[in-house]
Amino acid sequence: MIRLRWATVCACLGLACSSGDTAPGSGTGTNTTTGSGPTTFATFSTTAPPVTTDPGTGSTTDPGESSGTEADTETETDTVADGSSSSSTGDGLCPGSTHSCMEGAPDGWNGPVAVHQAAFDAEVRKPEPPPCGAAYPDPATAGFEGLLAEPAACECSCGDANGTACDNSTTLRYWGDDATCDQGIAQAVTVFASSCNTLPAEFDGNGNYSATPVIAVGGACAPSTEETLEPAVWSWQSQACDGATIIEDAGCADDRVCAPVPESRDAAMCIWQAGEHECPDTFDTSRTLYEGIDDARGCETCSCGSPNGLCDAAFISLWNGPTCLVPSAGVVGANGECDATGTATTARAASLNSGSPTAFCVPSDPTPAGEAVGTEPVTVCCIDRE
Repeated sequence: MIRLRWATVCACLGLACSSGDTAPGSGTGTNTTTGSGPTTFATFSTTAPPVTTDPGTGSTTDPGESSGTEADTETETDTVADGSSSSSTGDGLCPGSTHSCMEGAPDGWNGPVAVHQAAFDAEVRKPEPPPCGAAYPDPATAGFEGLLAEPAACECSCGDANGTACDNSTTLRYWGDDATCDQGIAQAVTVFASSCNTLPAEFDGNGNYSATPVIAVGGACAPSTEETLEPAVWSWQSQACDGATIIEDAGCADDRVCAPVPESRDAAMCIWQAGEHECPDTFDTSRTLYEGIDDARGCETCSCGSPNGLCDAAFISLWNGPTCLVPSAGVVGANGECDATGTATTARAASLNSGSPTAFCVPSDPTPAGEAVGTEPVTVCCIDRE
């Protein structure tokens, strides 16, 4: 029995042996025993790994053996491909709980900044912009958005008619014994104010007449444009804040920077530049802030039409003689009414007294003109926050 055991030991000097247990260094090979049957051998390095002693327990540890769960030998990290978020706060990572990898500011641009927005209070004489937060503590630039400026309400009025006179003629109609002046066909004659007008025939006494009103002619009215403007106001007042601490070498992809996320969910992460510019393609939205208003709203100059009106107290005198002298054959008012002379004297001539003009002008409908626009623009380019 002793000789058999020695032979076995000698055999094991040249080959690795197994009695069914896992041999040291099994991390590079496999040795399997099935039941109580024969042992299967595999070839291993003849240089055995060093045995270490745990200073805390005094026990020995074979480096080839597994001392925990799978992947214990790997460093546990949670890394996003572009470095946009991470649960780790170790060096080389952008902590997603407080920071975000965003596009950096190209040449000529400023940022990153947090842009805060608040409703504009028009009743406050000088409303203050929204405050900055702790992550972006320093005011950078401020402005306004959403200009509300209704067009001007325009009206036109006309002054009194000046230089207006009464027309020099009117039409006299003789209706005979028709007291309504609307039956049959009347004899008509034009009567001028500047002369004695002979009638085309002798008109019987006690006849009925009508005369067209004398119109006002000439002159003009002075126009006056009246405009009403509601104040131009902004919808929003915005404040861009900088001063953020950027984490260097945070593993952000491309030219992105690891910037803190603003405390307010409503704040946008942006870059900015004075003037009006196109935003870089990598930014999602473009906003323009304005520092002031150029209000050019008003109304087009209105005008007045020609005076319209009639002449008051105009009348026609009828005469028996061709020289418009006595005896009188009656009087007809130049007002469109039907008048009876009330006299039996035959009428052979007529003269016109034109009266005095009363006229007015019709104003035009003025059109609103001009607009209110923001001045001193600042372009703000922002990314969408997820």
